[in-house]
Amino acid sequence: MQIYFHELPAGQEPYVREALKDHSLTFSPHSVSETSINPDTEALCIFVHSKITPEFLEKLPKLKLLCTMSTGFDHIDLKACQQRGVMVCNIPYYGGHSVAEHTFALLMSLSRKIPQSIIHLRKKTFIREELKGFDLAGKTLGLLGAGHIGQYTAKIAKGFDMNVLAYDVFPNHEIAQKIGFQFADLPTLLSSSDILSFHAPYNQYTHHTINLQNIHQVKKGCVFINTARGGLIETKALLLALEEGLFSAAGLDVLEEEDLFLKPGRVKKATQEQKEVLRMNKEILQMPQVLFTPHNAFNTVEAEQRIVDMTLKNIHSFLGGNAINTVKAIE
Repeated sequence: MQIYFHELPAGQEPYVREALKDHSLTFSPHSVSETSINPDTEALCIFVHSKITPEFLEKLPKLKLLCTMSTGFDHIDLKACQQRGVMVCNIPYYGGHSVAEHTFALLMSLSRKIPQSIIHLRKKTFIREELKGFDLAGKTLGLLGAGHIGQYTAKIAKGFDMNVLAYDVFPNHEIAQKIGFQFADLPTLLSSSDILSFHAPYNQYTHHTINLQNIHQVKKGCVFINTARGGLIETKALLLALEEGLFSAAGLDVLEEEDLFLKPGRVKKATQEQKEVLRMNKEILQMPQVLFTPHNAFNTVEAEQRIVDMTLKNIHSFLGGNAINTVKAIE
């Protein structure tokens, strides 16, 4: 089988070659838009920066399998894949611990003003007045999304003696009781949370779940954390919330239209609306109360290995006629 890997984690190529030694393999460190692909490619493995469009699929008439090395799959046109008979697989569980831990890394950096402390110390200004933080114990953490990552986040929060609320369209009350959190509707979640953390998938139904229409339902002074997808919150609403103090601080690992920020070469092809989002993102990231990491929550040694192993398992399962972790377009 002709298999093409894009953006495979560094150092993993020998491991993959050994696992797929009976197949023809090609590797590229770049996204699909930055690489010429053999039209005979039958299986394609990508990361979130590779956008799979109907136009791109036309270039690969023999493609049978598309594996994204991520949990999210909003970068793939699933309907176009289904129409062309291309099976799509993702990795649903690789980063639960990793992303949940990164969520708290951002939260604790904000709650105890770690970046500001480092800056003060490097300037040799040992002044604590501007570095007063706040306890997590007793605070209410609101989770938008209570799947695997949200559940791990809730477990960590309980270790800090936090109260946990969650909003999810498919609430699992048994898990909630076991971990020790409660479900709430979205308005209640927004108005009750001292910290609001996103862990929902991004799709046509979750696009701009938080927006200009409901942003003022947020408890004033709330800390906002997003390690899920930038498009879950309207960028105008995020900027407004930070300007008005609705969000006292934000820890962001993702941004709406983040590819324009992380890959500047794509700006030329962006629409005017996308460029406006980019402009607002740049303004947001200049704010002193905002901490940003570049879509790095998943990036641990252990999670990377799980990504590669599960990708290989997805390929072998497909070849064996028993495909796993398949995803389809929402009707």
